[in-house]
Amino acid sequence: RYSAQPIEDMTRLWDQIVFHCLIGNTDAHLKNYSLLYSGDLRTIRLAPVYDVVSTTVYPASTRKLSFRIGRAETIDEITAADFEAAAREAGLGVRMAMGRYRSMVEQFVPALRAAVETLSRQGFASAAELAEKILKTGGIASA
Repeated sequence: RYSAQPIEDMTRLWDQIVFHCLIGNTDAHLKNYSLLYSGDLRTIRLAPVYDVVSTTVYPASTRKLSFRIGRAETIDEITAADFEAAAREAGLGVRMAMGRYRSMVEQFVPALRAAVETLSRQGFASAAELAEKILKTGGIASA
């Protein structure tokens, strides 16, 4: 309602929510999403994503989501149908939202593997182990 670029910001917010689910971030609560005001306070935009962590890699962490996605209340329950319901609830074009969802799901593992390669070359020895934990515990929903 207030964004200077509402379609772009809604799309970015959608992508952020899908990404948090893919990596297993059950702590992506509403305080992790913010708005940025221009210097003259005339325009408002969605802030870049921040406070991103894969909480599910920690065994003591909750599997309960910070907010419901469709009918799903835990990361283990999320399906493509839940994302479709969430898109409808948010007033997004379901075809567009689900196309972005499917694209992110399809690109997630290759992107994670590419990140592991880059990080390993930079000396992060545990990158591959962490990626495997994300894949085992995250919320990769079926498309």
